[in-house]
Amino acid sequence: MTGSPPGEAAHLGDQPGPFGTGSPRLDQVVTRMVQWAGTQPAVTGLVLYGSAALGRAHSHSDADVLVEFDPAVRDAWWARREQLAAAFLGAVPVFTRELPWQRDHRFQAMSAELVGLDLTFDTRPLRPPVTVRSGYRVLLDRGDLAERLARVVTEPEPGPVGADAGLEDDFWVWLLGLHGQLRHGRTWKVYAELVRVLANRVAPLAGPPGEQPDGPDVAATLEPAIPRSAQRRELARALAETGELYRRLWAVRNPDAPGESVLSANVRAVLRGP
Repeated sequence: MTGSPPGEAAHLGDQPGPFGTGSPRLDQVVTRMVQWAGTQPAVTGLVLYGSAALGRAHSHSDADVLVEFDPAVRDAWWARREQLAAAFLGAVPVFTRELPWQRDHRFQAMSAELVGLDLTFDTRPLRPPVTVRSGYRVLLDRGDLAERLARVVTEPEPGPVGADAGLEDDFWVWLLGLHGQLRHGRTWKVYAELVRVLANRVAPLAGPPGEQPDGPDVAATLEPAIPRSAQRRELARALAETGELYRRLWAVRNPDAPGESVLSANVRAVLRGP
């Protein structure tokens, strides 16, 4: 059974291939997964999301798939995740990794032909990756998965909890550390780390929640903070601008959060200089 995907995912029929991913290779991966899931009564649902669900996959995109299992068997299948990945990819993976910093039971694999697979082994209650909100397609539903998933993706995105609640303080400590490295003349290291953090920590705050941080609007937002060279003065300017930009974006994304912390204010003062 298939559910109706939200937004642009509704145009999947315009794309080539049986599942309209935009990539024949990913269509093959998804076909194998659907065939396998159809033979496993303990698999209660299968959801394709991300670029493949939106019909925007290219030859090196990966297939983002959530598999919902009966709780009694989820861990047994998780123990066989590499075997499953090989079966779905049609080849033994040359790269695999778990993603515990995102959530438990999340797994990635890639073949030598650079076909990628991102698997989430889920169960009730659903905890789908946040990127499911940008578009998905229910490929198998042995119950009320489509209804439950629709409710989850339309609920307000939860704020930071647990370890994630300290991300903002962690960011300021890290930024102060870069300032110290710059004072020691480690300009290329500071340059590389600053570009990385702009991409991984600041850009996600600039785009719509749950979507990949991309597009001209995100680029325009980040542009003032991007270092234009590895010269010390330019890096000092970019560090200070990164701090100001991050603080503004964080406040917009977290309107109910407490006011600026002492740590944030003091680090921003150091970055701005005398």
